[in-house]
Amino acid sequence: MKTGSNEIIKINNDRSQTKAVRHRSIAAAMFLMLLPVLLVTACFPNTEPVYPELMRSGSMFYSSSGEDEAMIRTDTNTGSAEYYNGMSVDDSGTRTEMMAFVPHSIPNASMLLGVQAEPEETEKPDESDEPEEPETPKKIAYITIDDGPSRSITPGILDLLAKEGIKATFFILPQPSMRGLDNLFMRIIDEGHEMGNHSFTHRYGLLYDKDDTEPFKNEVIAAHEYILDKYGYTMKTFRFPGGMMGRKAEITDPRKAILDELGYKYYDWNIDSGDTNRSAADRETTAIINKVLDNTRDRERLIILLHDSWDKQSTLEALPEIISGLRKQGYSFDILKNYRGG
Repeated sequence: MKTGSNEIIKINNDRSQTKAVRHRSIAAAMFLMLLPVLLVTACFPNTEPVYPELMRSGSMFYSSSGEDEAMIRTDTNTGSAEYYNGMSVDDSGTRTEMMAFVPHSIPNASMLLGVQAEPEETEKPDESDEPEEPETPKKIAYITIDDGPSRSITPGILDLLAKEGIKATFFILPQPSMRGLDNLFMRIIDEGHEMGNHSFTHRYGLLYDKDDTEPFKNEVIAAHEYILDKYGYTMKTFRFPGGMMGRKAEITDPRKAILDELGYKYYDWNIDSGDTNRSAADRETTAIINKVLDNTRDRERLIILLHDSWDKQSTLEALPEIISGLRKQGYSFDILKNYRGG
């Protein structure tokens, strides 16, 4: 009996030792699993939670061996999470809980615990921080100068516009009398102004024959091709010599259709400087200034008609005061190809 008792004791001791070894093995395995966690916690003690949703109760994860299943349980009072080994049981079926606390503040907890994190929402940029496109100035004046260039007036106009930093639209006539003015055509182009088509000869009888629109079309094309071939410049805006106002629809409508076909936009004016009026008094410098500045009526878009020829010295003299007065009324300046309705 003593021998038998010794054998039972030995068996029990062996079992105890086996269970102790098993528990020590489990503890060692859990320690190895926790080692990265402890290192991260020690290195980043004050780090805010990166994936706090991973610490919810009932989240499953697995040990590195894939054999031990574990469960996350959160402690809302301590701000920590505990897990236990749910598969470690002794021979009698008693579950052995291996407890450890995992702080919420572990960075990249999804990697350490084997739980896939839900992707974080990318914060949308604040649209209010995006640069806004510059607004179109409310009041714009388009200075247009017809019938040039001329040797006596055009250089002075170009010098003034350069000094004031203003661009204008020149509706030119490339007729034979204008030949030899290459330097002025090139100055208009090189200094950033716009050249517009004003026909080739400006002859009303040829342009406005009610029974024949071909001469009108030929004039537009001839002026266009001359400027393109000689100066490499493509004109896109047109002004009817004498304007469209007051002409019958049977004259203007078929000619508008021709311009549409050729890719042109056409413009009249809403302020006439009066520098071609029959009355000499109307052509005086002061009269021209007043005719422009007194008729703006605070409109948002002004298209101002001026002329360029050998006898338009008063126009040249009036232009500085016109520019200054328009600026005082709040106008900026642009060329017609940039026209925006207003």
